Amino acid sequence: MSQSQRYQDSCDRTLTNLFRNLACDEAYVEISRQNLALNSDFDAQKAFNLIDVRSVGRIDSYDLVDFMRKHYITCELSDASDIIREYDSTNDGALNI
Repeated sequence: MSQSQRYQDSCDRTLTNLFRNLACDEAYVEISRQNLALNSDFDAQKAFNLIDVRSVGRIDSYDLVDFMRKHYITCELSDASDIIREYDSTNDGALNI
């Protein structure tokens, strides 16, 4: 097997693992979301308010990083921005009520 073929096989395995991991993570997030929806004690507005400590009606990436750090979860600002971007329906860089 040539070096080029080994490199391509390695890239194929890496990409396969990446896509498999992404699919598993998305499935986990969806299951968690569904579990929250079925939990009658969960109040989405209260959860939003816990993160929106400035009470401005929006959560930006800084708010998310602060909330996660308060709960001992390491989160980079770029990761928080990616999370916000994923769910930002108005494309204003924040999650809104």
